[in-house]
Amino acid sequence: MAKKSEFPAAKPADFKLGQAGVGYRQSAKTYVIHLAKDTNFSLSGTNLADQLDAETVVKDKDGSYWIALYQRCVHLGCTVPFRDNCVSFKCPCHGSHYNVTGEWIDGPAPKSLDRFSMSFSGDDVVVHTGTTNTKVPHPDPSTRLIPVPSVQCSV
Repeated sequence: MAKKSEFPAAKPADFKLGQAGVGYRQSAKTYVIHLAKDTNFSLSGTNLADQLDAETVVKDKDGSYWIALYQRCVHLGCTVPFRDNCVSFKCPCHGSHYNVTGEWIDGPAPKSLDRFSMSFSGDDVVVHTGTTNTKVPHPDPSTRLIPVPSVQCSV
């Protein structure tokens, strides 16, 4: 799909589409999320490891974290843009709102964004669009990976 170097890692608050933390590949209909190794997760220990696995998050050998998010809102299938101004994904159709890891924040969506399996081949990022995790529910305090952004996001 692309080289790792095309997706610079960032902490969630510093994400900028195409510049830091979040990249987009139309050919795969995928947002590639690259979280810095010093990202402050809301969970720790076994709880964090279990949730990273449940949400199809891949830890790289450099300690950073990668996620391949499907671009479609799980509510009614609209394309969900990443919004630099509110550091999150916000569906323009009905207002479903997701953080940078694709976790549901609010709105009518019944769950968090779907995500694809991914791997690495040397320095290449490989997104497996045929393997989709559609089972990431609304998070609660015991399963939310990162805090909800503090910036308000209107439709």
